[in-house]
Amino acid sequence: VNGDGMKAIVSIELDSREFEGSSKAKVASAQVVKAVSSKTLPWFGDVLSFCTIESISSNLELEISSVVSLAENSTIHIYDIEQYMPFQVDTPFQRCTPIECLSVERSESSVHSQMYRQLSQDPERVFQPSVLASGVPWPVVGGRATLADEAEAGGANGGPIEWGMMVTGHQDGVARVWDTGYNSVKLLGSFPSKDAPPTSSISCLAVSSNLVVLGYDSGEVRAFVSASSEKFAYEQLVIEEAMEVENVTHDGTPFACLIRSTTHNHEISALQCCVDLRLIACGDSSGTVSVIDLEGKMLFCGEVFPNQPVASVLLATNECTEDGSVHRCLVASSEQCSITLIDLDGSTAGGNMPEVVTPKNTAKFLYACLLDQYSHVRDTSASDAELLLPGLRRVERKDQARAKGRPAAAEISTVGASSGSPDGAK
Repeated sequence: VNGDGMKAIVSIELDSREFEGSSKAKVASAQVVKAVSSKTLPWFGDVLSFCTIESISSNLELEISSVVSLAENSTIHIYDIEQYMPFQVDTPFQRCTPIECLSVERSESSVHSQMYRQLSQDPERVFQPSVLASGVPWPVVGGRATLADEAEAGGANGGPIEWGMMVTGHQDGVARVWDTGYNSVKLLGSFPSKDAPPTSSISCLAVSSNLVVLGYDSGEVRAFVSASSEKFAYEQLVIEEAMEVENVTHDGTPFACLIRSTTHNHEISALQCCVDLRLIACGDSSGTVSVIDLEGKMLFCGEVFPNQPVASVLLATNECTEDGSVHRCLVASSEQCSITLIDLDGSTAGGNMPEVVTPKNTAKFLYACLLDQYSHVRDTSASDAELLLPGLRRVERKDQARAKGRPAAAEISTVGASSGSPDGAK
């Protein structure tokens, strides 16, 4: 996806024989590949944001079924990979303030199923399969399994079914949650409410399970958790003395505010959160990177890229070769493609600045991801666990634990608002 709006999808096939023995070589040689097919898609204006949607249906051969792009004038387009057909989503965005960022959530976890049921007034309708003109499932839900697939997996009998939800951040400081299960988009809810403390324009957002983190152009960061029951959450947040009422508030929306961080003084340019690691990573336009846990404790904060906006922050784990322990780490990138690895439990835990690697030639950052030793993309945002109120206990769904062949944990850890939070990280 190019910045000027021209979009091209290229399919590449690699011959595995060309890579035999390359893993043993000290220096990997460059491999020349040739595109099998290439297609330039229609232009609809400058591209502001985009994401790819993977297919989980056994009826689809392609691993990526569609591309979702946010263009200028708040228009969202879906591209069917098989037919290269652009499909403009019918949205009521014209009645909203302009969109600054979006996130499409596709997960097999029942956490999103529960969140959807809380927001949707008519959840039974989602069992009606939606298709495009090409006959493939509605792509925003990631090639959601057909009714036959669901019956085979036991989903039609009440098991976890995947839902499609989209979260958008707007200039009025409001995040909106949309149902993307049909050939149109329906507004499910928005947060925070008008009674919440004033905010500025949302510059970026991140989602992990039922945790939604919003970054604003003022530098403020707010973390929200979807409550299992709106009334129950409101009562617990008022009664629970272990939490700071100032930090944990519920204003009647489906989401309760867990953390408000004022560490950054510049626009938030990169965000990632992870329920499993209990971390939130932030980067701003001045090059400052910070990492806080869900108790409000600051693990790292420093100007890693002076005068270079942070373009990407990726949370991960790294196994140390010395003692075999697993450290939490952060890989941060700047808009000029400088990159650094921050060991949150090791060398940088005491506030030491990490080493920054800068390319010899000037380049513009486009995209970053982490791969494991099998070249699979590591997405630490995805989680089978959820944060539950009160006390924000992190629990794993029993059905997900059984599917993985391990006993379900009743309670993995307990997190909540910390009374000893450092200045600037409430």
